[in-house]
Amino acid sequence: MSINLKQTNMKSTNFFRLMVVALATVFFVSCGDDDKTDPDPNPSGGVTITLDKTTAEVTVNGSVKLTATVTPAGSAVTWSSEDSNIASVINGTVVGKAKGTTNIVATSGDAQAKCAVTVVEGTGPGGAVDFSKIACLQGSNYYTIVLSEGARTYLGNKIIQDLGPDGNGGKDAAGKLTNGRNLWYWDGTIDTGTPGPLNSFGEMDGYICLKRTAAADWAGAGFAIAPPSDFPAVQPLDLTDIYAHPEQYYFHVALKTTDPSFSVTLTLGDGVQNGKHEVKFTFGDVQGDNKQTPRAAITKDGMWHEFEIPCTEFIVGDAMMYQKPFYDTNILVMLLFPSSGVTLHLDAAFFYKK
Repeated sequence: MSINLKQTNMKSTNFFRLMVVALATVFFVSCGDDDKTDPDPNPSGGVTITLDKTTAEVTVNGSVKLTATVTPAGSAVTWSSEDSNIASVINGTVVGKAKGTTNIVATSGDAQAKCAVTVVEGTGPGGAVDFSKIACLQGSNYYTIVLSEGARTYLGNKIIQDLGPDGNGGKDAAGKLTNGRNLWYWDGTIDTGTPGPLNSFGEMDGYICLKRTAAADWAGAGFAIAPPSDFPAVQPLDLTDIYAHPEQYYFHVALKTTDPSFSVTLTLGDGVQNGKHEVKFTFGDVQGDNKQTPRAAITKDGMWHEFEIPCTEFIVGDAMMYQKPFYDTNILVMLLFPSSGVTLHLDAAFFYKK
């Protein structure tokens, strides 16, 4: 009986202790709820950021595009890699450098989002590009202005003539220019921009990148060919076939931007025989040169977008541009709008027959 009594007393004591603890817990929780402010549900100061991928795989020299969604919209995003020896990132484009895994970090204010990127062996963009799958390189009769060495090699004898800058950039012993086809900048209006890692074909190769520095009026750069009287080494360009068959030819160009307000006017000129006519095509979302309305918008996602203009649109009056000979004119001029700081990324500019 004494044993039973002792057990009963222990149970009563334990129950009493539990009741005290429960009451004390309710008391302190209630006091805490009254006195403590709720934690900030958004410690990043009102900015949130997410990525469209939390994991990704890319080959060495390959690339993958990450897209950040930020609230409020328009908040600036900066990109970084926790190990740039494994993968680098520019404006969300991740390029594999060496086998391994690292985090790509998108930051806006105090908010961050990460994507774990694994780099594996293999070929991809920036490595071995399959040019046979690139539609604009499957034509004939190419007249090139801006084109990568890889694409040039692939096209081979399909390239009829190079309209772009002469690679030697040369001067003779007396300092006189030996060619008139170099890229020139309009003084005080344009500087070299910062290109991304990949051109429009996915190669680790260069392209034209220009940044506007002038705040007012127009700003630009271009390719020109001077007359043989000024540059004896220059050979006039023969564009007879484009002149004879404009319905078979197209002008191709690839453009990209991330600027919120941007337009580029591409100006192409004819030869001396045709009264030095010019045609202008504006791409973007604001008026271009001479208040020209853009013919097409450019999605501001930092990705390459291709445009093709039928050469039937190069007919001025009753005459087709690009007669023979072709010299003393601007082959391609690039004018940037609307203000200082906008950057043009331009690649794969050429005429070709489909």
